[in-house]
Amino acid sequence: MNDAETGRHIEIEVEGGLFYQPSAAVSVDPLIGAIAVFRRQMALFNRQALIEEAELEALADKTYRPPLAVITAWTMPALSREGAVAALKLAEEALRDNDQALTGAMLKAAIAFLDKEI
Repeated sequence: MNDAETGRHIEIEVEGGLFYQPSAAVSVDPLIGAIAVFRRQMALFNRQALIEEAELEALADKTYRPPLAVITAWTMPALSREGAVAALKLAEEALRDNDQALTGAMLKAAIAFLDKEI
């Protein structure tokens, strides 16, 4: 199993607590909200992953896999600079985990935003 299947360990402390996203930023760019949901569900998976390995598949299906499916299938450009930066940061993490689907989707979203800005 690769890291995308077993989950990746994500620890990010930001202003306002773990994975804090201002609601105004989410309303401006839905990609920010999608990434925040993924990070929150991945953190939940990581906290609960101390259970037996046989239960990890079910836990993954209940936690991070649904939002992972959303962001790996993402086809819209980021709508804000913040969304593009969030996509690039997630792409960098996914690249370290060799998750090509997630890396590609987030890079495309960020590049599409930057192409409009140039």
